[in-house]
Amino acid sequence: MIKNKICQFSVVEILFVILLIGSVSGYILFDFKEVNKDYSTFVESGLDVIYYSEDYRNIIINENLQVGGLTENWNNLELALSDMTNNFELIILDNSDSKVIFSCNETSGKILDERVISVNSGDKFSFRKVRLGVCY
Repeated sequence: MIKNKICQFSVVEILFVILLIGSVSGYILFDFKEVNKDYSTFVESGLDVIYYSEDYRNIIINENLQVGGLTENWNNLELALSDMTNNFELIILDNSDSKVIFSCNETSGKILDERVISVNSGDKFSFRKVRLGVCY
């Protein structure tokens, strides 16, 4: 009986060793990529830059979404966002239309977030949704 229990214990240990070796070799062979937390931080801080700057909010509100080309000057915002990362996209949406201001090509994935931007122009509020993303 004692020899039988020792043998059963050894089989369990061998199975754990095989599982450990298989896991390590699988990790080495297949490069498991984790999402870099800097990308999500960029999206949040980029949205903060847009949200808290009155100039950027006005550009977003004044952009004509029904025209194919850009109607506003986006150079300053592009420079501000490109200081953080080079591979980003910016989309503006309202109730019926949307426009891609900057676009990026993803290789492994894309992190997106969005915020509602509002501007008080006289007696009425204007609302737009801003979607900012980073491709990695």
